[in-house]
Amino acid sequence: MSNVRFLKGVRTRYRNSIQTEILNGKQILSSEVDKIDEQRFVLEATKCADKLKMYSEKLEIQSGKLASALEDEGEVIDDIVGEDCELCSNVMDCYLDLIQFKERLVDFIKKESIEVKENEFSSQIVELQREMKDIMQSQIKQQHEIFKKQSINEKKILPVL
Repeated sequence: MSNVRFLKGVRTRYRNSIQTEILNGKQILSSEVDKIDEQRFVLEATKCADKLKMYSEKLEIQSGKLASALEDEGEVIDDIVGEDCELCSNVMDCYLDLIQFKERLVDFIKKESIEVKENEFSSQIVELQREMKDIMQSQIKQQHEIFKKQSINEKKILPVL
């Protein structure tokens, strides 16, 4: 009988851990994500999803052990299986929501990163164009000065002849 008590205690601990992680997951999902906190939310969502998966697997194992220990009590086993199935269903819902949330955040972060790189590249191109324009203006100015000097020199040489 002490074995059954131990198995029930371990099962209860896993159920409580799962319920805590489901609440954490719902809190993550309902939070507004600031640009500064994007990476932190990705990590929190991943951590919570991993914990949900781990505790769910452990609960399934523990429920199987408890059902084996209680093989004579069919109604109790049915109640345990029903409770654990409902909880595991909630776990899967929250787990999938967290995974989708994380993927959307990662995609958004990648998109922002690409936009920043494109903006940096565009600004570099604009800067290069400005520099080229300045160089061209300088060359045009130098050519005008050379033409002026040539024309003055030609005028000086012409009267001597």
